[in-house]
Order: sequence, then structure tokens, then C-alpha cells
Amino acid sequence: MDDGPPRKLNDPANKGFLTDVNRGVVPRELEELAGGADLNIELLRKNEEYKPPAKPKIVAFSGAGQSIGAVANSGSATKAAACTIVLDESKPTTTIQVRLNDGSRLTIKCNHTHTVGDVRSHIEALKPSGKAMELRCSYPNKVLSDDTQSVSAAGILNASIVQRLF
Repeated sequence: MDDGPPRKLNDPANKGFLTDVNRGVVPRELEELAGGADLNIELLRKNEEYKPPAKPKIVAFSGAGQSIGAVANSGSATKAAACTIVLDESKPTTTIQVRLNDGSRLTIKCNHTHTVGDVRSHIEALKPSGKAMELRCSYPNKVLSDDTQSVSAAGILNASIVQRLF
């Protein structure tokens, strides 16, 4: 039972169980466990040697994985796709490093013609906070308040900026 060794025919403790099996009914000790499920009972011949069933081969990490980011709802995923910066490789590009309010860093690659507002929208799409955001240049120290200003005109080409939330 449960892939264990076979029950001996001459053992008095097994008499009721074996009687039920020979009659073709569910043994009384298994009625609660069966709960209406199908049972598979195999009988061994007297001269047959018991061989336990082969253990299934388990391959570690063989299943499909899920990332936590894939759980996001479709509404925010659409918003993130709509607000991300689309890079035009034929035009001059720059990389802006953003130190976020939580201490993590984000690297944004954009064209010189993208605006400070595009950078702000991109940050909010990737790391939504729902709070008012201020972007600052770390050197020279200044607030990037004009969202219509290009990153070139704002002086943040290949720069590092800091996000501050209110």
C-alpha cells in the first residue's frame, strides 16, 4: 500500500483487507481515503518477487518561471509602453543617469531633441510613484523645471540627475 512492501497472505492483521480485495470491493480501511476515487490494486503471484515502482526522475528548475514584473496589470503596461522614450539612432544620442528617490539608479538613452518632460514621463512609466517629482542636476546644482526644454538645452547631455519626490 502506498508503494510499500506487499502484505503477507498468512498474516492475520491482513485478513479483512485481503478478503475485501478478493471480493472486488474497496477495503474498509481505504474507504475514507478513497472518497469515490478510483483505486488501483495489484496482486502479486505467489512466486513473484516484489519490486518497488521506479522513483520519478526530478529535474531541478525544469518548470516555467514567472517574473514579478509580469504580474502588472495591462493598463499600467500600456501606459509604460506609451510613455517610454523612442530612440532615433540616426540622430545624436546621449545617456542620462538618474538616481531615483529610493536610492536605485536608472539609465536612460535618448536623443538630444527629447525634452525634460520626456525624461520625466519615462521615469514615471518605469518607476511609478504617483507623487510630484522634481528633477535636479547634481552639478551644477539646478532644478529642471521646464518640461518643454530639450535635454541638450537643459545641459544634461551625458549627465547624472537626481529625482526628488514630494
